[in-house]
Amino acid sequence: MKEFINRYLTEDILYSLEPKDFGKLMGILVENGYIQDMINEFTDVEIIDEERDGNKSGYDLKTKNGLRLQVKFRQVDGKTLFSRQSHFENTRRKSELNMGDASTTGHVAYGVNEFDAVLVVLCPHSGKYGKESRHPDNWRISCVCVKDLVNKEHPMFCETKIKSKLLENGKEWDKILMELDKGV
Repeated sequence: MKEFINRYLTEDILYSLEPKDFGKLMGILVENGYIQDMINEFTDVEIIDEERDGNKSGYDLKTKNGLRLQVKFRQVDGKTLFSRQSHFENTRRKSELNMGDASTTGHVAYGVNEFDAVLVVLCPHSGKYGKESRHPDNWRISCVCVKDLVNKEHPMFCETKIKSKLLENGKEWDKILMELDKGV
């Protein structure tokens, strides 16, 4: 498999992908590798390996101290990576399990009890900044606590968008993450 990946998952291929396809692929890679590498490199937070059903739980990673993290990859076309709000609904199907307040916008909102914080990896949108902007050196991370995402009209659920101010406030993601992990 490694030989296959090294041969076919090249920069040329990655740069040629349409934004939607690039986002889907990077979402998987960011959640399952990149963000864990960043956490290991820049924090003292320890991520545990946990067996779970990704279709049921509302978090992607869990720390040794019990902090539950949601991870998102978003391509941004704002003036800066933090200057535009980001969508934050999940991909669950609208069904009996999430009717009512969970899906009032037509999207399915996360419940406020599903995770403790979200790490948003922000990448410049290639349509505005060029394909070279897709390189991870140009990405930034933001950490937003779930308490800041509560939908005031439906307090059991999160907003379906993360405001730019929250993304901006979360720029020091490593410090925020370590503080949250110590406070669990």
